[in-house]
Amino acid sequence: MSFERLTNAGNELFAALEDSLDAFWEETIRSFRAQDGFPKSPPLGFFDHYKGGRYGFLGTATQESDGVVVAIYRHLETGALYTRPAAEFFGEVEVNGKSVPRFQRVSP
Repeated sequence: MSFERLTNAGNELFAALEDSLDAFWEETIRSFRAQDGFPKSPPLGFFDHYKGGRYGFLGTATQESDGVVVAIYRHLETGALYTRPAAEFFGEVEVNGKSVPRFQRVSP
């Protein structure tokens, strides 16, 4: 197989994987907004906060005291580690009269 064909095959595979992850995240976020629950092992990814700042999504955990599923995420610039209810993390907020995602996924 030539280098060009191999490169094209690799690019096609990456594009298919990216499409698959995009579909998964869309369904995950839709599920949370509908309060239908959350998958056990969501993939990692990077998200921009609506006020600014990029965060790495590290996974979910169950809050022991009340059973609430929380998102675990890290600010990429400062390294600070945070949790918030996953429904809020994947939820929307109102900005200038428009509903926008609190965190917008920017990569798989």
